[in-house]
Amino acid sequence: MVPRNTRHAFRVASETARFLNGYTPASLEAALVKFATPATERVLPPKNASGIIKMTPELLSRYGMDMLPGPDPLRPKGTGPTA
Repeated sequence: MVPRNTRHAFRVASETARFLNGYTPASLEAALVKFATPATERVLPPKNASGIIKMTPELLSRYGMDMLPGPDPLRPKGTGPTA
């Protein structure tokens, strides 16, 4: 459970991982359905697979999300503009 307006992120630090996310209120899963690419086979994607789309303010609003001010929770400490 991540309370509303709490900065959070996910990082996979495993060669193989399985997870199940739920969203309340529902909306983010609509973005996943819209922008995801179905797997053609049951294998891990290659290391050079395309990254995550850039969530514009319009897309964030459409899917009920906000960008919170502050450091990127996935950026290694001591790097980037807030280092």
